[in-house]
Amino acid sequence: MAMSRGSHFKSSAESAQREPDGQDSFDHVWGLDKSGQGLPLWRSQRKGRSPTAEAEQPGSKPADSAVDLCPLSQDDMGRLQQPPSEHDFSEWPDAPMLLRAAPIHSLRLQEGANPCAIPINTGRSIEFETELFQGRAVIWAQGLGSSPEGLFAGERRKTSITVQGQFKEDPLLEDVVTGQEFERPLHNLPATWLLDNVLIKLAKRINPSMDIGRLSAPYLLGPVVAMAQLVNVSRPGEEPDPSKPINEDMRLFDPTLTDSKGGPMNALQRKKHFWDRRNRLRRTFTKGHIWTFQMYQHFVDLSTYELSMLYCFDLGRHLDGQPLQLMMKHRASGKYLYSFQAWHRKLLPAAQAVHNRSGSKSAHAAVAVKTV
Repeated sequence: MAMSRGSHFKSSAESAQREPDGQDSFDHVWGLDKSGQGLPLWRSQRKGRSPTAEAEQPGSKPADSAVDLCPLSQDDMGRLQQPPSEHDFSEWPDAPMLLRAAPIHSLRLQEGANPCAIPINTGRSIEFETELFQGRAVIWAQGLGSSPEGLFAGERRKTSITVQGQFKEDPLLEDVVTGQEFERPLHNLPATWLLDNVLIKLAKRINPSMDIGRLSAPYLLGPVVAMAQLVNVSRPGEEPDPSKPINEDMRLFDPTLTDSKGGPMNALQRKKHFWDRRNRLRRTFTKGHIWTFQMYQHFVDLSTYELSMLYCFDLGRHLDGQPLQLMMKHRASGKYLYSFQAWHRKLLPAAQAVHNRSGSKSAHAAVAVKTV
């Protein structure tokens, strides 16, 4: 199997994430403290091992080690194109949630990693590479059997993902998006007036840069530079350690993104700046820098697969067996910088039914071709 060596920026195999403080205002939605910066993920650690101790246990790779990355095999691709089975959840520590890689042909993962079962809540990074980006991701989710005690203590956070790495090209800010997208319509939706007049308006109020698609093939996407709670741009070798609090700082990318004293513009002001499409147009990400993005949300609980936004929605009833995604995408080309799928047991009946129907149609098509 062909392998590539990891990039020169340091590995965070033992990294632990941090979580900004929230407030009872729109600053709370962004997960920021009053300065627009962040605070540690764990407020307290009442029992058990600390996340840092867990991440530093023997066997972790040293911070400066290179990582061998391997492409997905044909067998991997075949399995990823099918929904997981109940057996896959039976003894999985993150159950009833299961993180899997999306079936992307260009995706490379760390040697020995199982793309059909990727552990989270460990503090260790998921090393990856695609055509457009090479880096790592650290993911935390609340309410699972693997969730450390004290995770997001005192906050409304439900999930957190840190992505750090380098672009291989210089894509437009406007083109690199994050969010959710689905191939099939959603089911059992509330009344149209509630969707159009309440939920969609609320989503647009939370982040005006969001683009919300039609219900026939729904999506909710926004430029990551305007969506991420924290963005840090650094020189190779000077990138922040994800195991420690990370400061918002985009001055290396744009020296005008400063506060009144010349320090880095805080995260909320940066988001507002890039909500304005004019500030994104014709600007590109820089492939010579290390980019760190941190994204959090408190609307979806992955342990119950419920969305709380004014009302509580059971996503197992609405998504027609389609998993939520943790991803960044280059919208112009349709290529992914990375994409992971957050499956839940609730999705399995509908997902298996859709897969069976698809297999039946393929078999009928093959028979029709043979009889022509």
